[in-house]
Amino acid sequence: MINVNSRNVVPAFQGSNRTITDYAALSYVWGTPQVPQLRNTLKGGVRSRLMKPGGLADLYDDIPTTLKDAMQLCQSLKIAYLWVDALCLDQDDSGHDYGQFDFMNEIYKGAHLTIIAGAGQDSWAGLPGVREGSRVKRQHLATVEGMILGNKKISAKSHLLSSTWKTRGWTLQEMVLSKRVLIFTEDEVVFDCRAGS
Repeated sequence: MINVNSRNVVPAFQGSNRTITDYAALSYVWGTPQVPQLRNTLKGGVRSRLMKPGGLADLYDDIPTTLKDAMQLCQSLKIAYLWVDALCLDQDDSGHDYGQFDFMNEIYKGAHLTIIAGAGQDSWAGLPGVREGSRVKRQHLATVEGMILGNKKISAKSHLLSSTWKTRGWTLQEMVLSKRVLIFTEDEVVFDCRAGS
């Protein structure tokens, strides 16, 4: 898990016992293979950096904007931990996943909240509205005979259905398994709770 306060990756388990139970998960797309990604790998000492406090500080320019925004959002919501596949799963090309992918459904089922990045085409798109000035105002307003009129915004569902996020098979699983989702689109943020609490 990522500790969003100390900005580093920390173990979620002590032996076979999970020590972190209250966390958010991020559902997003990496983008094409040409899009640079920060990954949890031994290569170049990346894993060592990620494990040190401050290893995911904003001063690093190799952290995709969506991940930075998700950490900032978690801090604002007082959620201390965030699960992100690129940083919380071993990304080395060893051919072993150490059973990590067997638990993907449990990760999303167990998350307090799943953040869905439904805007943009890759991990650098960000979460519109988290950072100052990161949401483009799309609604046109006009005054006609003293009345302010505006064009209708596209619904979050329509945005999501036409998004790059929706083109990936695993993202549907991530949404369906989640108790609560916070969906970021170009125009709005939508909260959906199926947990009953």
